[in-house]
Amino acid sequence: MELKLFFIVFEKEKCHSSYLNGNKHKLYNYVAGWMAKNIVLENCEVLVRIDKSKTKQILRDDFDNYFRGKLKESSPHMWG
Repeated sequence: MELKLFFIVFEKEKCHSSYLNGNKHKLYNYVAGWMAKNIVLENCEVLVRIDKSKTKQILRDDFDNYFRGKLKESSPHMWG
């Protein structure tokens, strides 16, 4: 079995956008969306595990839907 593992560490203090720094939920969504739209999936199984720092279920659902949508944009052939 071939396994590939990738990880990204985002240093919040290097973000210079007052709009994003003022709302950590928007910041996380923006970063995750940027990453997802740059991921191209090719005939593979993917498990995405993201720090669930959002404690409210509605924020987690919003984040998950946003991330899933961005993945679908970058790899529409993977989503039947």
